[in-house]
Amino acid sequence: MKYWISGRIFLLAHVMVRLSPPGLLPRFAKILTTILGKQNKACQRARINIDTAFAEPLGTAACDKIYQDYLIYMGDMVAEYFYYSTRKPSIAIKDVEVHGWHFVEQARQQGHGVLMLGGHYGNFELQNIILGQMGSSKYNAYSGQQKNSYLGSVMNRMRRKYGIRPIPETADAPRTMIKLLKENQLLGIVADRIPKNSRTTAEFFGRIEPVADGMVTLAVKLECPVLFSWIVRHKCHRHQMHIVPLKYQTSGNLSADTTALAASYMTQLEKVIKQDPGQYLWHCRRN
Repeated sequence: MKYWISGRIFLLAHVMVRLSPPGLLPRFAKILTTILGKQNKACQRARINIDTAFAEPLGTAACDKIYQDYLIYMGDMVAEYFYYSTRKPSIAIKDVEVHGWHFVEQARQQGHGVLMLGGHYGNFELQNIILGQMGSSKYNAYSGQQKNSYLGSVMNRMRRKYGIRPIPETADAPRTMIKLLKENQLLGIVADRIPKNSRTTAEFFGRIEPVADGMVTLAVKLECPVLFSWIVRHKCHRHQMHIVPLKYQTSGNLSADTTALAASYMTQLEKVIKQDPGQYLWHCRRN
């Protein structure tokens, strides 16, 4: 019942943004910040993760600032997600400056598909919209499984509108991803949630944490090029998206190569987060 109610609230907020002029978006974002700030479990998880990453090197005051920035950014991100999902694709493309798309084109020339990894940083759903448009119907995104099925279905419907093919978390997902990469398509995975029962690990903010086995094994076994993408919000309607190759040393040993790729991924993710920690959705680092 609670998922049905939250799903309907999501739809109501979506309709309100669609019917409102763009100038009201900042005000709507502040309202969302207040609402989201009352999500006790998520906010508590975020604060714990921020303290774990930054308390020792930066101190409590800096962690307080990062946490407040995180709350504000959550409201901004959700409001902008509603806004862009109700507008024409050309509007989203106009508001995002893309750097590094040539790496995608170069990678596709190899003919092994392209694995595009990222994290819950910046407006990653807006990043998906841009990749869906620039990918010319060749971009697929692993969408995972939302606890709220109503919310999940609405979000996937929005993704399809922009040329994104969502891949839900099912038993067939690995086979689907292998097939798409063999067809030389683009596969995006936001891979920073802590996986269960994973044997692959890497260092992240001074701690050894698990990394999804399937993601790194897929790339190594298929020998597909791996890119890392992220998006930075500078102000309302002004974003920069970056794409860089994710390099790692190969040895021919599956275990060593997957470990090397996992380390490269987590190192790049940490590097991006440190540039502006408030734009990272810290509550997403969870089991």
